[in-house]
Amino acid sequence: MLALLLEKKANAAMEACSAQAEGRAKKGKGKGKGKGKGKGKGKGKGKTPKCPKVTEIMDMAAEEYAGEMCVFTELGWMDNDMVSDDNLIEADIATLPTEIAEALNGEGYDECVAKAEEKMASMAPECDDKYTEDEVAQLQELANAVAHTECFMAIFKKSCGSYIMNSLASLAPTAAGK
Repeated sequence: MLALLLEKKANAAMEACSAQAEGRAKKGKGKGKGKGKGKGKGKGKGKTPKCPKVTEIMDMAAEEYAGEMCVFTELGWMDNDMVSDDNLIEADIATLPTEIAEALNGEGYDECVAKAEEKMASMAPECDDKYTEDEVAQLQELANAVAHTECFMAIFKKSCGSYIMNSLASLAPTAAGK
């Protein structure tokens, strides 16, 4: 019964966000620079790497995860400042079938988040000393949010698939016995 409440909330959130996604898709990404022709400039020697500004990284992440952020905001799991409501998230997850809820609350989820954060932290070591302490803190918060989003989506999809397969398998002997 409780899972139905989350299902209704999730359906309403996805419906609200699909309209926003259509709007973003109609805008398009523009033509961009393209690949160009010719030999190019090569790697160069001794040049310092171009490190993106923190605002550029934040904007890229906001664009990449706009759909997920919209759904999480509509569910009430996150506010417009990207601050999560962990109590509501946990309460909603608790309404899911046990197999799914345990996967989202288990060690596998925590390991996934830790690995994802570690991977992101090592993406551009040459840029580490180019950012202030405040910027590093912002990037760490962003990495944590991205890791949670990626892991939630992956584990949710996998555990839902397992739940459906197990549910179907449990029906099979009943159907064959008729």
